[in-house]
Amino acid sequence: MRSRDERHLYRLYEEADFLQRPEFTDAEIFRVSLATVILRMSALGLGEVEAFPFIERPAARAIADGYQLLQELNAIDDQAIAHAARSRNWPSCRSTPKWRGCCWLGGQYHCLNEILIIASALALQDPPRPPSRAARGRRMRRTSASTTSAPISSSYIKLWTWFQEALKHKKTNKLWASDCRDKFLSPLRLREWHELHQQLHAQVSEMGMRFNEQPATYEQIHKALLTGLLGNIGSKGVDREAYYLGPREIKFFIASNSVLAKKGSQVGVAAEIVETTKLFARCVARIEPEWLEEVGAHLIKRSYFDAHWEKKAAQVAAWERSTLYGLVINPKKRVHYGPMNPEESREIFIREALVNGEFNTQAPFFAHNQN
Repeated sequence: MRSRDERHLYRLYEEADFLQRPEFTDAEIFRVSLATVILRMSALGLGEVEAFPFIERPAARAIADGYQLLQELNAIDDQAIAHAARSRNWPSCRSTPKWRGCCWLGGQYHCLNEILIIASALALQDPPRPPSRAARGRRMRRTSASTTSAPISSSYIKLWTWFQEALKHKKTNKLWASDCRDKFLSPLRLREWHELHQQLHAQVSEMGMRFNEQPATYEQIHKALLTGLLGNIGSKGVDREAYYLGPREIKFFIASNSVLAKKGSQVGVAAEIVETTKLFARCVARIEPEWLEEVGAHLIKRSYFDAHWEKKAAQVAAWERSTLYGLVINPKKRVHYGPMNPEESREIFIREALVNGEFNTQAPFFAHNQN
């Protein structure tokens, strides 16, 4: 006869399925990006990660992905390794290399204050929102968001300002929790955000990084963010569907709760790209193509065509086509071709400028050649 407890036992899945599952959870080294491991090993002088005697060796694909991320961040030269050695105390549980890269560039672009706020927010999970009032929550978020950027920048900064004011004036935990629920926010996530921000703030201060005295511009903030998000850029497609072409020939759609879902943008960057029924980009912001050429200069591939002599400019010019991970950044940009290919430029100069008489000069040799 079965006991009362046994009559109320339920299986979550079939026994055969249970028996096929691994006995233990996969080791953490199999479940996380190896970019941090590779950079830390380089800083400690432990040699190549491929040759290190791990107790449980990660797959070659995972190692390659780690190197790819570090290459994207331009973080695998000697200067980056030295920086890693100085920053061994970065909070490693949530501060991934891409957000550390954003913080590092935040100092150079004079937007460190704002980048610390945004990076610490994006490193956390999304605040849970009640499903029964999800539509109202989306309307509130769209109302508070900037016209040029969804939560990736301006909304997080506005929320942080409200959060700091609330901390100063809160009366009881009960009232504080009630205010958070009214704004579809989680008090726990806000506290975690505050704690991680404090950790990052302390670390960059110890490293001697300078905080900006004036509020940063939209351009400064997003150039710094692009440092860690070059793999999440997209260019608007040409079909009727509002999809974006991303790196390595992926196609994604902007999430419906984003400001840019209806307004659109020719080029955008997302804080993350997730797959549900389709690939969706979340926390999307408008960017300019020339910012990519500056921030992603180490990754951009350039090709040149239609080299020719220009009489007015008195130089050999050509058109440049630049791509980033296969995504066209600039299809046609005029450049001085001389530094790109001196030999071919010399031939064009002789043939089109000297022989055809298109060179505007009073030099005796030119008159002699013409005669």
